Amino acid sequence: MERVLEQLNGTPGVIGSLLCDLTGTVRAHAFPPLFDEKMLQETAAELADGAFALGIGNGGGDVAEFRFSEGRILVKPVADALLLLLCSRGVNSHLLALSLNVASAKLHRQPREMQEETVPLRS
Repeated sequence: MERVLEQLNGTPGVIGSLLCDLTGTVRAHAFPPLFDEKMLQETAAELADGAFALGIGNGGGDVAEFRFSEGRILVKPVADALLLLLCSRGVNSHLLALSLNVASAKLHRQPREMQEETVPLRS
């Protein structure tokens, strides 16, 4: 899983990515050290908590996108989990969509791994 996230982070404009289950447990992440474990776990918990209200994570394949003055957050449901990407404002949307679709397909092939093991957060 981490390899898929690291590949996503290779997309120009992607700052970091994480995968959490629908209970808010981080399964894997690839974020710079600036983002500590507690921050990522709190983000995953809030994301999972609000996913149903936002209409994501309930079987749909759509990407939820949140735009801010200096960046973007994208969330995509993937195999009973949520994939979050933090991106810079100027990320290429088309390239990002292609990368996200490839990553999603790879993660869909790994659902058992996501259910059976939790990858410890890096510090």
